Amino acid sequence: WITVAAVLVHLLPAGPVAPGAADINAIGYLYRTLSTPGADNGDLERLRAGAKRLDDLVLAEYLSDFAALAYDQREAVLRKLEASMSGQSWLSMLMVYLLEALLADPVYGGNSDGRGWQWLRHQPGFPRPPADHAWYRMAALSGQRKQKAVG
Repeated sequence: WITVAAVLVHLLPAGPVAPGAADINAIGYLYRTLSTPGADNGDLERLRAGAKRLDDLVLAEYLSDFAALAYDQREAVLRKLEASMSGQSWLSMLMVYLLEALLADPVYGGNSDGRGWQWLRHQPGFPRPPADHAWYRMAALSGQRKQKAVG
Protein backbone atom coordinates (compact mmCIF):
# COMPACT_ATOMS: atom_id res chain seq x y z
CA TRP A 1 0.00 0.00 0.00
CA ILE A 2 2.97 2.33 0.59
CA THR A 3 4.11 1.84 -3.01
CA VAL A 4 0.60 2.32 -4.38
CA ALA A 5 0.11 5.48 -2.30
CA ALA A 6 3.37 6.91 -3.67
CA VAL A 7 2.32 6.06 -7.24
CA LEU A 8 -1.04 7.79 -6.75
CA VAL A 9 0.69 10.92 -5.43
CA HIS A 10 3.03 10.84 -8.43
CA LEU A 11 0.12 10.45 -10.87
CA LEU A 12 -1.91 13.25 -9.27
CA PRO A 13 0.39 15.70 -7.50
CA ALA A 14 -1.09 18.69 -5.73
CA GLY A 15 -0.91 21.97 -7.61
CA PRO A 16 -1.28 25.56 -6.46
CA VAL A 17 -5.07 25.28 -6.66
CA ALA A 18 -5.59 21.63 -7.62
CA PRO A 19 -5.90 18.92 -4.99
CA GLY A 20 -3.51 16.01 -5.22
CA ALA A 21 -3.99 12.34 -4.43
CA ALA A 22 -3.11 12.88 -0.78
CA ASP A 23 -5.60 15.77 -0.48
CA ILE A 24 -8.49 13.65 -1.74
CA ASN A 25 -7.51 10.54 0.28
CA ALA A 26 -7.06 8.50 -2.89
CA ILE A 27 -5.26 5.66 -1.09
CA GLY A 28 -7.98 5.47 1.56
CA TYR A 29 -10.64 5.35 -1.14
CA LEU A 30 -8.76 2.64 -3.05
CA TYR A 31 -8.12 0.56 0.07
CA ARG A 32 -11.73 0.79 1.23
CA THR A 33 -13.08 0.05 -2.25
CA LEU A 34 -10.91 -3.02 -2.82
CA SER A 35 -10.85 -4.50 0.69
CA THR A 36 -14.57 -4.39 1.46
CA PRO A 37 -16.57 -7.62 1.33
CA GLY A 38 -18.22 -7.80 -2.07
CA ALA A 39 -15.44 -5.83 -3.76
CA ASP A 40 -13.84 -6.90 -7.03
CA ASN A 41 -11.18 -9.41 -5.92
CA GLY A 42 -9.73 -9.38 -9.43
CA ASP A 43 -8.84 -5.72 -9.12
CA LEU A 44 -7.26 -6.30 -5.71
CA GLU A 45 -5.11 -9.09 -7.12
CA ARG A 46 -4.15 -6.95 -10.14
CA LEU A 47 -3.26 -4.12 -7.78
CA ARG A 48 -1.01 -6.37 -5.69
CA ALA A 49 0.63 -7.97 -8.72
CA GLY A 50 1.34 -4.60 -10.33
CA ALA A 51 2.76 -3.18 -7.11
CA LYS A 52 5.03 -6.23 -6.80
CA ARG A 53 6.25 -5.80 -10.40
CA LEU A 54 6.97 -2.15 -9.68
CA ASP A 55 8.74 -2.95 -6.41
CA ASP A 56 10.88 -5.59 -8.16
CA LEU A 57 11.76 -3.17 -10.96
CA VAL A 58 12.72 -0.41 -8.52
CA LEU A 59 14.78 -2.79 -6.41
CA ALA A 60 16.67 -4.03 -9.49
CA GLU A 61 17.27 -0.52 -10.86
CA TYR A 62 17.86 1.54 -7.72
CA LEU A 63 18.19 -0.85 -4.76
CA SER A 64 15.48 1.21 -3.09
CA ASP A 65 11.74 1.56 -2.58
CA PHE A 66 9.54 3.52 -4.99
CA ALA A 67 8.47 5.92 -2.24
CA ALA A 68 12.12 6.81 -1.52
CA LEU A 69 12.98 7.71 -5.14
CA ALA A 70 13.37 11.24 -6.45
CA TYR A 71 10.70 12.53 -8.82
CA ASP A 72 12.76 11.91 -11.98
CA GLN A 73 13.56 8.36 -10.89
CA ARG A 74 9.89 7.66 -10.18
CA GLU A 75 8.94 9.00 -13.58
CA ALA A 76 11.59 6.90 -15.33
CA VAL A 77 10.57 3.68 -13.60
CA LEU A 78 6.86 4.30 -14.25
CA ARG A 79 7.64 4.94 -17.94
CA LYS A 80 9.56 1.67 -18.02
CA LEU A 81 6.63 -0.14 -16.42
CA GLU A 82 4.28 1.54 -18.88
CA ALA A 83 6.20 0.00 -21.79
CA SER A 84 4.59 -3.38 -21.04
CA MET A 85 0.94 -4.17 -21.65
CA SER A 86 0.49 -5.36 -18.06
CA GLY A 87 2.12 -2.15 -16.80
CA GLN A 88 -0.22 -0.04 -18.93
CA SER A 89 -3.19 -1.99 -17.64
CA TRP A 90 -2.10 -1.53 -14.03
CA LEU A 91 -1.52 2.20 -14.39
CA SER A 92 -4.82 2.57 -16.21
CA MET A 93 -6.64 0.80 -13.38
CA LEU A 94 -4.98 3.14 -10.86
CA MET A 95 -6.06 6.17 -12.91
CA VAL A 96 -9.67 4.98 -12.91
CA TYR A 97 -9.68 4.64 -9.13
CA LEU A 98 -7.84 7.94 -8.78
CA LEU A 99 -10.49 9.75 -10.83
CA GLU A 100 -13.23 8.05 -8.81
CA ALA A 101 -11.56 9.27 -5.61
CA LEU A 102 -11.43 12.78 -7.06
CA LEU A 103 -15.04 12.89 -8.24
CA ALA A 104 -17.09 10.58 -6.00
CA ASP A 105 -19.23 11.73 -3.15
CA PRO A 106 -17.05 12.02 0.00
CA VAL A 107 -19.31 9.49 1.74
CA TYR A 108 -17.42 6.80 -0.22
CA GLY A 109 -14.06 7.69 1.31
CA GLY A 110 -12.41 9.85 -1.36
CA ASN A 111 -12.83 13.47 -2.39
CA SER A 112 -12.14 14.58 1.19
CA ASP A 113 -14.24 17.60 2.14
CA GLY A 114 -15.42 17.76 -1.48
CA ARG A 115 -12.03 19.14 -2.56
CA GLY A 116 -12.29 17.63 -6.03
CA TRP A 117 -15.72 19.21 -6.47
CA GLN A 118 -14.47 22.57 -5.20
CA TRP A 119 -11.57 22.50 -7.63
CA LEU A 120 -13.90 21.72 -10.53
CA ARG A 121 -16.56 24.14 -9.22
CA HIS A 122 -19.03 21.29 -9.20
CA GLN A 123 -22.29 21.53 -7.31
CA PRO A 124 -23.21 18.01 -6.12
CA GLY A 125 -26.68 16.73 -6.85
CA PHE A 126 -29.36 16.17 -4.31
CA PRO A 127 -30.16 14.10 -2.46
CA ARG A 128 -26.66 13.02 -1.58
CA PRO A 129 -26.21 9.49 -0.23
CA PRO A 130 -26.43 9.24 3.56
CA ALA A 131 -23.21 8.12 5.24
CA ASP A 132 -24.72 4.84 6.44
CA HIS A 133 -25.76 3.86 2.89
CA ALA A 134 -22.30 3.83 1.30
CA TRP A 135 -22.06 0.67 -0.80
CA TYR A 136 -19.16 -0.76 1.19
CA ARG A 137 -21.09 -0.40 4.45
CA MET A 138 -24.15 -2.00 2.90
CA ALA A 139 -22.02 -4.88 1.57
CA ALA A 140 -20.52 -5.44 5.02
CA LEU A 141 -23.99 -5.46 6.62
CA SER A 142 -25.25 -7.87 3.99
CA GLY A 143 -22.32 -10.20 4.71
CA GLN A 144 -23.05 -10.07 8.46
CA ARG A 145 -26.71 -10.90 7.84
CA LYS A 146 -25.73 -13.89 5.69
CA GLN A 147 -23.39 -15.17 8.39
CA LYS A 148 -26.12 -14.87 11.05
CA ALA A 149 -28.61 -16.70 8.81
CA VAL A 150 -26.15 -19.54 8.18
CA GLY A 151 -24.81 -19.68 11.76
